[in-house]
Amino acid sequence: AEGRGAQDRLRMQLDRSNPVLMQLQWPGAGGGDSDFFPEGDDPDEFDSGKGPLRLQILRNANFFQGTLGGYSKLRPAMKRAFAGVSKDGTDNGWIDSAAEFEKLMKSVGEEMSESDNERLFSLARDRKASFNGQPPGTVTFEQWV
Repeated sequence: AEGRGAQDRLRMQLDRSNPVLMQLQWPGAGGGDSDFFPEGDDPDEFDSGKGPLRLQILRNANFFQGTLGGYSKLRPAMKRAFAGVSKDGTDNGWIDSAAEFEKLMKSVGEEMSESDNERLFSLARDRKASFNGQPPGTVTFEQWV
């Protein structure tokens, strides 16, 4: 447990002291984020037939994780959608225009007015850079979500 934060130490103590909690695995407990962001139903494609992204996230929410449960399930499809419009064709790339942002949003079933699209693109663009050297005026996957 050396090197762990106080919150992690508390979780470890709770796990050992309560038989019910011993059966639960805290997100990230196994190392990495694979248990925190499990693979969704179909990581290759967003199913617009099930409704827009926001609605699908809400439908997949659960008691323990809230909307994070829905986001976790849809994250692979979201990464794939972002890769479809990013400059380098990966979810590690970026987009640099409201037109690309609109294409991204439409690819996940979100239809919105031009002014709403511009506003959301600006909000994402103005977030703190995701990495050192990120080109100014761009949006990364992390800024989008």
